[in-house]
Amino acid sequence: MTFNIQDEEKKLKDASKILVKVSEQEKVVKKKQTEFEKENQKLEDMKNEYLRLTKQVIIKEETK
Repeated sequence: MTFNIQDEEKKLKDASKILVKVSEQEKVVKKKQTEFEKENQKLEDMKNEYLRLTKQVIIKEETK
């Protein structure tokens, strides 16, 4: 088995390119995850507000 430096350098360059692409994709995924978490929190807040208001309406109706 022979060791070809040019082949190994090409493999390293290819691997480096793949790592750069993976790193870029990780950044996109993290950004999307952050956006999702923010949107999820907004929805959770809206749900809690809806439940609070619904409870208020029920209490007012019961006291009539």
